[in-house]
Formats: sequence, C-alpha cells, structure tokens
Amino acid sequence: MASPAKRVRSSDPMLIKAVEARNMSMMSKGIDELIKAVYKRARERSITDPQVIQRMVMREAQAWGEVGKRLALERITRSRMAGRAHGRELLKIMGIEAPSDQASDLLGRDSEAEQIMRVMNDHELLKAELIQELSDKLLGVTQVSDREARASLKVGLAGTRNHARQVASAETVNPFRASALEQYTLVGVTVVEWYTTRGEMACDICRARHGKKYPIDRLPEIHFGCLCDLLPTDVEMYRLEAVEVPA
Repeated sequence: MASPAKRVRSSDPMLIKAVEARNMSMMSKGIDELIKAVYKRARERSITDPQVIQRMVMREAQAWGEVGKRLALERITRSRMAGRAHGRELLKIMGIEAPSDQASDLLGRDSEAEQIMRVMNDHELLKAELIQELSDKLLGVTQVSDREARASLKVGLAGTRNHARQVASAETVNPFRASALEQYTLVGVTVVEWYTTRGEMACDICRARHGKKYPIDRLPEIHFGCLCDLLPTDVEMYRLEAVEVPA
C-alpha cells in the first residue's frame, strides 16, 4: 500500500502555511489600524480623561470585533473544506475510498459548531484584552511627542498583537486538521503518523514526534504555530507496541 509520506511536501505538510501567514498578518494589521485610528482621535482632541478614552476604545473595538468574528467564520468554513479535501487526497494515495459528503457533513456538524464556539470565545477574550491594554497605554500619550507615543504603543501592545496572531492561527489550522481527521475516522483509520518539516525548521518537540504513530483519538497536544500533518495509516501494518500513547 502506498505511503502518504512520500507525497507530502516536507516544507509545508498541510499546504496551509501561506494561508495561516496571511490570516495572521491580516489580524495584526486590523489591530494596528484600530490603534492608529484611536490614537489619532485622542491626540487631535487632546483627550486625557481615562473614562473618555476607554469609551472611545470600546466603540472602536466593538466594531473591529464584529468584523473579526465574521472573518473568523469564513476562515473556519474555508479551512474545513480544505482539510476535507486534503484528508481525502491522502486516503486516495493509500487506495482507500473517501467517505461520502453526507457522512462527512453529519460528523463534522458538531465539530464545526464546537470550533465556532471556541473561536468566538477567543475573539471576546482578545477584544477585552485589547480594550484594557489600549485604554491603559493611551493614557498620557497626548503629552509626549508623536514619535514617542507611537513607539510606546507599539511596545505596549506587542503582547496583544501576538495573542491576535495565535487566534488567527488557531481558526485557520485547527479546523483544517480536524476536518482531515474526520475523513480518516469515517473510513475506520484509528492510527495516524506524525509528519513534520525536516531539518532545522522543525522545533524540538515536533522533530521528536516525526514518524511516530499515535491513536487518532489520543493525539499529543499541538502547540501554537505547529503545521505538522497527521497522515492516515493502515493500522495492520504496525505492531501494537509501535503506536505511541500520550500520557
């Protein structure tokens, strides 16, 4: 039986790296534009009252958050469709017939709902963090030079930007991977092979997992930024002791 590993691009196993990077960039850009707009308004009006600043930030963040949620739903849908196609392609390489669309839709319904709920919660937490951090960092920036103010905001909101990138990554990669795994489950695949990028680009965690077999329902935790693929295997090809079971 053919091995999917021979047909996987080692630099981007899931073929989703560019999509993830684009979504993270868009999320960061959206936050930068919000910060720029609020800062400009506060500076032009010389606003120093903390309550006025917070109300202004909340209005902008609410509008930004609604757009972000709409985009997140679109990303989840696209990622799930791409993940389904990817999983079916790997099954095809193994000579296994892909499940029907009806079966895939039925199994994926609850999974998609759970992903949407989680992402919506992530966006609410991100919005709350943005409101708090930006409101705090805007205090006093109208009293210093424009250059100092912009530098202060850039450094002060770095953690929030990173949080936003993590949210964008999760709403891109997680639905993709989950949808692919659903295809394997529907055809009876119970063991998957961890496949990571080779060479220095792979982190120590993923490099150690490369080539190992895991039960599909007991996978090790996947860290932020992980683009490793989980390849379907024919469980009969492997001895039971060759399958890793995470603690």
